[in-house]
Amino acid sequence: MLFRSSARITNREWCCCEGAASELVKDCGHTQSIDFVLVACSGCGKRWMSLYSVFSSSVGYVSLNDNEVARLMHMPVGRKGRRLLEELFDL
Repeated sequence: MLFRSSARITNREWCCCEGAASELVKDCGHTQSIDFVLVACSGCGKRWMSLYSVFSSSVGYVSLNDNEVARLMHMPVGRKGRRLLEELFDL
């Protein structure tokens, strides 16, 4: 299993607004072979983390709360940023 806390992972379909597109907010980089991209729903603006790895099929979108979004928007670069991703996504 890719994440210890996989209950937060939804499938590859949007869960908030049918037919809405994702809009890039921030490329948060990668850690442990997973790419993290912060996106927003074009319908309602809800923020999601898009997760992708070529090594696993257990990827998709994770719904984020306001505190998590704020931390990601101000995340440091490099090792500290990777640690934040690992902490937030229970890696």
